[in-house]
Amino acid sequence: MTTPRSSRHGNGRPDEPDPAAAGQRVLDLLDKAIDVQSRLVRKNIARACRRNPDATPASAHSPG
Repeated sequence: MTTPRSSRHGNGRPDEPDPAAAGQRVLDLLDKAIDVQSRLVRKNIARACRRNPDATPASAHSPG
């Protein structure tokens, strides 16, 4: 007779987390981090454009 497996976790063991769920959590956190960074980059680009509206992308990007 076989023991029924738990459907709660992908590996059938209730004491170990589902690797797919853990992987999805990592992807969700990465998406959030990228979203936050993207907003900051857009704000910095807008600020650079306001400070020097005649600058080209190459000259606004280079130091000095």
